[in-house]
Amino acid sequence: MEWSTLGDGKFNNRRLQYPTYTAGPNDKLNGYVELMLTAHGLAINETCHPATIPLK
Repeated sequence: MEWSTLGDGKFNNRRLQYPTYTAGPNDKLNGYVELMLTAHGLAINETCHPATIPLK
């Protein structure tokens, strides 16, 4: 699992289940940020595709 963002802030660790996100200047200016949580499958043969959920 990995967190990502469309904002300009930073995660303390993208791979933690409950990371801390520090908003960047544009995040604060916009008044919100969109975060995405992506889960990666464990299959070695790539039959499990990543699933992404956006959060606002």
